[in-house]
Amino acid sequence: MIKPIQVLLTLLAIGLLCILTMLVFPERGIALSNDLVLHFPKVESLFEEDSAGTVFNVDSLLNSYAQQADSAAINDSIVAYKTKERQKVLRLQYAKPKAYLPHFFQSLADLKSGKRRKVRILHYGDSQIEGDRITSFIREKLQAEFGGSGPGMLPAKEFIPNMSITQTQSDNWIRYTVFGKRDTTVRHNRFGLRGIYSRFTPNRTDTNLANYPVTTAWVELKPSRVGYSHVKQFRVLRMHYGHNKTPVFLKVIVDGIAVATDTLAANNRSAILEWVVNATPKSIRLEFTGRDSPDIYALSLEDTRGIVMDNIAMRGSSGTIFSKIDRQQLAFQYDSEPITLVLLQFGGNTVPYIKDENAAEKYGKWFAGHIAYLKRLLPNADFVLLGPSDMSIKEQTDFVTYPFLPEVRDALKKAAFDEGVAFWDIYEVMGGRNSMPSWVAADPPLAGPDYIHFTPRGARKVAELFYKSLSEDYKAYITKVKSQKQTEDTVQTSNTNLPNDTI
Repeated sequence: MIKPIQVLLTLLAIGLLCILTMLVFPERGIALSNDLVLHFPKVESLFEEDSAGTVFNVDSLLNSYAQQADSAAINDSIVAYKTKERQKVLRLQYAKPKAYLPHFFQSLADLKSGKRRKVRILHYGDSQIEGDRITSFIREKLQAEFGGSGPGMLPAKEFIPNMSITQTQSDNWIRYTVFGKRDTTVRHNRFGLRGIYSRFTPNRTDTNLANYPVTTAWVELKPSRVGYSHVKQFRVLRMHYGHNKTPVFLKVIVDGIAVATDTLAANNRSAILEWVVNATPKSIRLEFTGRDSPDIYALSLEDTRGIVMDNIAMRGSSGTIFSKIDRQQLAFQYDSEPITLVLLQFGGNTVPYIKDENAAEKYGKWFAGHIAYLKRLLPNADFVLLGPSDMSIKEQTDFVTYPFLPEVRDALKKAAFDEGVAFWDIYEVMGGRNSMPSWVAADPPLAGPDYIHFTPRGARKVAELFYKSLSEDYKAYITKVKSQKQTEDTVQTSNTNLPNDTI
């Protein structure tokens, strides 16, 4: 029988052995391979707090963005200077001073004046925007000011629950993506403008499908109870689809009543269908019946006018996938929508794999090529590249910024400037190096325990700050346009009043 004293002595011996190992183990660890280093804690670390604790007060940081740097309330010149510098970080950055987003801002002005009916915004990003995070707040603010409603484009097969819509579908839908692990049954690159398509029958290369069974599938969409107010309203359903080898019967059911039926003819192209209802329904259900499914690229819920903003999350993507999508199809779908702004929020998935500055620079150049590609397809749209947020990796007991994350940020900023598009620096807006632990430790938390992703509350904070930056530039643009118009009118009036012999 083992006596308690024996257990105690054993534990003491193990503890002593660990302390001796701490004393003699190399401070930089022992390299087991090029990518793997074995570390052992030092004795001092036993008495240190885990540095996942608060580095700075996030509330103070966020409040600094709301203050006016020249306010009389700020008596301390040092505080005023720091506040002004923080607000510089918040602004959209351009390669040229006093540059703006002319296509987008003018389209907003035209919405307000009635010269334009609709504006579409594409928000591409990685898992940081999944579930309509970040996008939803920006959309709500824009729709509240400029009109519009609805969540925009959705997949036929939901992958992550969306806070802005309640979606269900039959179990036989299959999701295919241009990003992530490639499905070997896909022998084409027609993934559409969302980089995703869904089918209720597998991809088939057969030309004779008469022996395949007739299959039925459905998708049902309902307003979300937890979404923002404008996203709960919609009167238009648009469907991007194509490439079904046999006819497919489609029934549109609104609030339990079939309001439309259609037959999707066999085709080898992309197409769009649209239905308009008189008021926001409690539910919209699409029922498909056929031997071969069409590729469903998007189902969009929107209004007949105003802002439409699409959340296009690509989990695991580095953002370098656009040239992998069929160019002709992409051009057709882009041309079919009134797109004047594209947000590109990428970089986080690349950071863990960057081993040196050269690799970061190569990624930036690669990304610049995709921006140039998209600009050729969307010549009447503006672009904003949102850099990666801070991300932490644990080094012994410390949570620190990933190595080369700032270099990736710099490379993306250079890519934006080289291609003449705007850049917004989430990393610096968060507080810069080693800021993520502060967001995790905030009460309530603004980032999750993975030290990578924002919580819903944190995502909203980021969205609020981005919208503030966007809104300030829009106001500055409108002021600039009005000033130019007044100058032109003054010059024209002066010329009109000149004597004839001086003209």
